[in-house]
Amino acid sequence: MLNNKKSMILAIILLVLATLALTSLSLYTFYQRERNIGEKIYVGKLLEQLYVKEEKINLYISMAMDDASKEGDFVENLKFELEKYKVVAPELSQLDEQMDNVKIGEKIEAEFEIKLGMSEDVFSASHIYVKKFEKTWESFINVASFFKKERTQEERK
Repeated sequence: MLNNKKSMILAIILLVLATLALTSLSLYTFYQRERNIGEKIYVGKLLEQLYVKEEKINLYISMAMDDASKEGDFVENLKFELEKYKVVAPELSQLDEQMDNVKIGEKIEAEFEIKLGMSEDVFSASHIYVKKFEKTWESFINVASFFKKERTQEERK
């Protein structure tokens, strides 16, 4: 009976040690997973900001192309219009060297390669994309006539 008690005490001690080891391992695993999830969320946020920046730059280029369709040389007007947006999007300065990619014919075609990058804390992301813009002269005329209509309506008021 004495032997039975010693073996039972040993079994209880081993059970307690195994439980502590299992609990410690589980807590460590949960801690590691939680940390990795936080990093993934942070990187996802960084990429989202990068894509938002891409869309803003595309918008600025499109607006500059619309405004550059006024009288005179389209390429020079486009350079002038892009200068206005370089304050809010310095990445547009990359386009100065790519003005040879603007082709003027029945429609205006421009293809630009734009490099974007962001970094916060330890993480950084870079993105290079090629965007092709096409505008027809008719679309420029429609935009211009729309603004003329708005101006005349404002003057009437």
